[in-house]
Amino acid sequence: MESTIPGEDLPECFSKYYEIEKVIQFPNEDSFIKNWVVLARKTDLQLPFHQCVGNNYQEDEFSKQENEYKIILKVFQNSQDSQFSFFHEVEALSDAKLNGINYVPNIYATGMIISKHEYLIIEMEYVPGEPFLPQNKQQVIKYFSMILDCLEKMNNLNWNHCDIKPEHIYLRKPSDRICILDWGSALNFVCDDPEEIVYCIGTKPFLAPERIQTDINSKNGDVFSLGMLLYRWISGNEPNYDHDPNDKFCIKYFNWIQRFYQNILSNNYLPDETILKKDNDQEFIEKIFEILRATCNMISQKRISIQEFVILFQNL
Repeated sequence: MESTIPGEDLPECFSKYYEIEKVIQFPNEDSFIKNWVVLARKTDLQLPFHQCVGNNYQEDEFSKQENEYKIILKVFQNSQDSQFSFFHEVEALSDAKLNGINYVPNIYATGMIISKHEYLIIEMEYVPGEPFLPQNKQQVIKYFSMILDCLEKMNNLNWNHCDIKPEHIYLRKPSDRICILDWGSALNFVCDDPEEIVYCIGTKPFLAPERIQTDINSKNGDVFSLGMLLYRWISGNEPNYDHDPNDKFCIKYFNWIQRFYQNILSNNYLPDETILKKDNDQEFIEKIFEILRATCNMISQKRISIQEFVILFQNL
């Protein structure tokens, strides 16, 4: 059995090249992909890694103060499934940087470490802080517009993020700019063959239902996730979905989406204490519900495109 860093379940060979500060994410036993996400400092600067596009160590992305030299290290035990996730994250973020999309983390280098197993490595920007949640209507409009700008531009490059949720939305300081993390589930809806995608991508209740069924890489799957994220932001609460590990065919999940959508249709699905009700702006509330009705439909063909989403949101 391969030795590991005590208590961290990370192959010990990594301590030769990196100073490990914290293992943020461990391999999921149910996942096809065995990977780790690690906060680290690079100690071996001679590793023969490929330098990625968009390399820059601007103060905004790579702080020269307390976060100096800190990186996020993504480690994938080499397999067909992990290669899929590894290359999609690298390709999606490289496309973003080549096209001037600045709402994503920088990738500094990629490579491989060979020990008892082969490990694919991504060295990427450490974005400190916590997932961002707005505190008022003005923040909702300002920062959600940035998310839409990013995902519309990525959509124009044929990319879907596929796992939009509050935990992946951070706010960079001091630039006051949104950063959308974790593109390892991203799909290219032109190049990717749905028959080669063998696992469900996304997180309930932000997961578009068609991703569970037949249209895994639908062009507007992110629109559903964005609608749910907008609901989370303006309500101050997670969508009221009760996770059921026994719901393997997602029947309960589909039924929940239908009930959620019916409540949205009736303009009757906000808790008492919300950003909308605090502001008491009836016109704004009605426009938000118009957006939710257009984005949270269970049937993807009846949903608006992300380009139409942008136009609706600009009219708030």
